[in-house]
Formats: sequence, C-alpha cells, structure tokens
Amino acid sequence: LINRLETSGLTLDTLNLGISQNGKQLAYFVRLANRPGNIEQMALIAVGGYAEENRVTARIRQRNRADSTGFSFGLNGELLDSAIRVQLTPENPTLGYVPWRVNPDNYLQYNFDGAMAANLLLEGPTAGKHIYIRSSGIDPSMESGALRLDMKGIDIGNALELLPAPPAIAGMLNTDIAVGFYRGQLVAGGNVSVDDLAYDGRRVGNVGADLNFQSDSLNRFMLDAKLLADNNTVLTAEGTYLTGGDGSLAFRVTIPSLPMTLANAFLPEDAAQLEGALTGWMSISGSTANPVINGEIRFNEGRVRAPMIGTTYGLASTPILFNNSTPNLNRSS
Repeated sequence: LINRLETSGLTLDTLNLGISQNGKQLAYFVRLANRPGNIEQMALIAVGGYAEENRVTARIRQRNRADSTGFSFGLNGELLDSAIRVQLTPENPTLGYVPWRVNPDNYLQYNFDGAMAANLLLEGPTAGKHIYIRSSGIDPSMESGALRLDMKGIDIGNALELLPAPPAIAGMLNTDIAVGFYRGQLVAGGNVSVDDLAYDGRRVGNVGADLNFQSDSLNRFMLDAKLLADNNTVLTAEGTYLTGGDGSLAFRVTIPSLPMTLANAFLPEDAAQLEGALTGWMSISGSTANPVINGEIRFNEGRVRAPMIGTTYGLASTPILFNNSTPNLNRSS
C-alpha cells in the first residue's frame, strides 16, 4: 500500500499492489484510487491477472468520479514458438466510455520474422462505428504479413476524456491504413481524416491526410503525402531521406492554397482572426544536420482582424523568398 504518490507533478492518492503464487501460476493486481477533487477521470484504475508458463492475462478497469466506466477489457497473451499472440476479451468490452462488440476468435499476432497477423473486429453501438485490424489472411488485397487498420466514427473527445487534463479537441476520427513489411522493407499507406474537427467548441473543419511511405534496401525512406481541408488539397510533400552517412534529404513541399482560417479556432476570438490563404513551395536538401531550404511563400488576400480594437490589417502579397536557407523579403530579389 502506497499513500500519496507524487511523480512529475502528478499526485496519486492510494496505490495498492499485490502478488501471490499458486503452484506455477503467479497472480498480480494493481489498484489506484483517487479522492474527490483529484484526477476526476481516474477515480479508480485496476489491473489484475496472472502469468503461467507461456501465458499472461490482464484485466483493465477504469471509472471516473461519476461512476462511469471508461475502460473495461481484458488481454490474453501467449508466447508461441516464433510469435506473440494477444486476444481481446470479453466479447462486450468498454473502450473510451463506449460499449463495443468484438469477434470471439479475435487475435493480434507478431511473428519474430517481422510479419504481422490479425483478425480483430470491434463494432460500436451505432451503425458504421467500428475498429477493424485485419491481416492478409483475412484481407487478400494486402501483401503477406501486412496489417490494415480501418476505423470509422471514433469520437476523439470521448477518448481524450480519459486524460488527467484532456485538451478541448473534438471530432470523428476515420482511418484506412495498411502497414507491413514487403521483401523485408517497411511499407505503409492509406488515409487519416477527422470530420468536424473542433477546438474548445469552435470548428476547424474536415481535415485529413493521404500518406504513402516505404523504405528500401539502400536505407532510404520515401514519403508522398497530401494534406486536405474540407475536401481540398492544401499541401503536398514528397521526397526521400537517407538514414546512412550524414542523413541526406531531398524533399519538396507545395502549398496550393492553405486557408489561414484553419488556425482561428486556436486563437483568442476577441484578439485576432485570420483570413485569406498561404501559397508557395519549398525544397529541402542537404542533410539533417545542415538542411538547405529554397522556395517562396506568400499571402493571398491575407488579413488579420483584431475585433478588440475593431481594426483589420492587410498582409502584403510580396513573396517571402528562401535562398539557401536565408529568407529575403525584397521583391526584386
């Protein structure tokens, strides 16, 4: 029993730990309880289970001060000859204050040769809300040993409420990403989006990204990415990074039209609000220790409104030039 444990500025009221042995089975439990007024989202956290030969189990539960259950689920782990396999239990777990249904034959498996396998199908309480993690054995459209993460309608706000000081972010997370090893090289690709992203109750927009990433036998990492806002492409990035030697870079970033209004939700509403868009391009070469930046960016009908004083300031469309990492505002340069 530990009373009032403090770490990194975080105070935990009561921590109970216990271990017991019965033959070859080693049982354990950890229980954290907080008094009213201290970390209300973590009024109670408990983890318990056992370890026996090649098996380990864990049951995790969390409740807030209002006695709502944020997490209630179990994990059964098994060490196989050449892999580690984990199963989620029971068939009706609670994750992020949301009740789910999981397929009883679910599993996540990591093979020691780097290949992965999975068949985890979580269905939410409403139509369309799901978390699927499947491998090529379930989804033959993927390369052997790859995993596909397909999430739909995940409430970010609910998930973040579990943090001691959750940020005021809301929105619905969706992903469709495949990750795996092809001929020994890491390959990842897909898309991530957040519908109706908001901060502190103020809407940012529908934002997303399309990503393609892979490595090769020459120790290069290659990226091709696209950022979207309200279904419009606002930024693209492509290039390579060499991990060996001095870490050489070769990237190009293009900004067709990045709305500055995306930042307004994060600014004090009565102090400053942005209008217009940012456009331009930049190339990044050289090495990670000494990157070389060239390009230009400019404001397109850029303005800063200051409601507090009832004034709007215009931003000049003169390009900001970058020549060998040196910015230059001179129009004639």
